[in-house]
Amino acid sequence: MAITILLVDDSKLVQAKFRLELEKAGFQVISALDGKEGLSIAREKKLDLIILDVNMPVMNGWQVLRSLKIHPELCKIPVIMATTADKIADIEQGFSLGAKEYVVKDEQLTHLVDKVEKVVASQKPETKVEGSWVKKCSRSPRGADLHY
Repeated sequence: MAITILLVDDSKLVQAKFRLELEKAGFQVISALDGKEGLSIAREKKLDLIILDVNMPVMNGWQVLRSLKIHPELCKIPVIMATTADKIADIEQGFSLGAKEYVVKDEQLTHLVDKVEKVVASQKPETKVEGSWVKKCSRSPRGADLHY
């Protein structure tokens, strides 16, 4: 079964480039042009991974990440930040809010595919609890609040 990735980025050009590389690597890609649309898709689809930009209209990547990580089901989906926000403070913020990886966008998309493969490979098996399969979310990020 193919790994399904939600790509949330407001640039159609970036989406096209990322989609091409990810599909060549065997991943199924669903796209959203802003954070609000991304959250809506995350609630509706079964996703294995989310790739999230920071600078977007309607709802930025930090708001989306906070909302994902405090949701009882969505918090289980690993997130890779893929953005031009390359300051140390941005990278630290991404990890503190619960991102699994952080990729600074550039012309070399190999880093993105490598990070995706790393995160997918590192996903721990689910744990059986009271007859159902669940993954536990590690913690709620600082300053998290819902933005639905």
